[in-house]
Amino acid sequence: QNQLPEFNVANLGVNGYGTVQEFLLLKNCLKNGLRPRHVVVMVFNNDFYDNIDASGGRPWLAVQGTNITLQNYPVGKRVISPFKRFTRQSYLASAIAYFADFWKERRRIEQLERSVFQEGAMTAAPERAMDYALGQFRQLCQQEGMVLLVGYVPAAGDIKLDAPSPARCVLTALCQKHGIPLLDLTLGFRKAGTDALARYYFPHDEHWNEQGHALAGTLLAGFIKDAWDGGHPLGFQETTMR
Repeated sequence: QNQLPEFNVANLGVNGYGTVQEFLLLKNCLKNGLRPRHVVVMVFNNDFYDNIDASGGRPWLAVQGTNITLQNYPVGKRVISPFKRFTRQSYLASAIAYFADFWKERRRIEQLERSVFQEGAMTAAPERAMDYALGQFRQLCQQEGMVLLVGYVPAAGDIKLDAPSPARCVLTALCQKHGIPLLDLTLGFRKAGTDALARYYFPHDEHWNEQGHALAGTLLAGFIKDAWDGGHPLGFQETTMR
């Protein structure tokens, strides 16, 4: 927002959302009167399996061959178990339940990652789900006269590896397929060299720290300005696979 004073920036990011949930959120915002000129969809590698994860109590995409259907939407009412009610009444029980849920969720995510990324490539279902989600985004934005842009959020492996990760490869191909301008933030983060991870990421996970968010904001602001000015947005040819 500070670098784009001529724009009104609305941050619609929600913790834990996958691409299909972001699409549904945008549809609801449009129904409530929001009319953006540009829509920027940020994609991280976990979005590929979040889109097909049926265990999170959220909307997801069922992929059966080439047939893709939206499931659990509208989301059903969540029932709170007596055990959960009990843990909320005790600091000790709440702490124990938190750590138990944390490790359970960690194991579940590891299983999802193993099922999606196999032998240095991505399996078919998550790729088809992301293809569907981006296609829905593109169609909606075209109908509403909005410009759709996609940004790739680099993981630690993207910073350290010379070879592109499966998520980067697949996202690049899908954006090319749908004609969506893609800003791959990997190159901007790699410019710090071997110090990039220490400078821009927290030491114990793959989230950006304050400096990482500032760099991402600068790169995104330049990307949007290029699109707004009518010039050639920083696209796949200029930003990815180097």
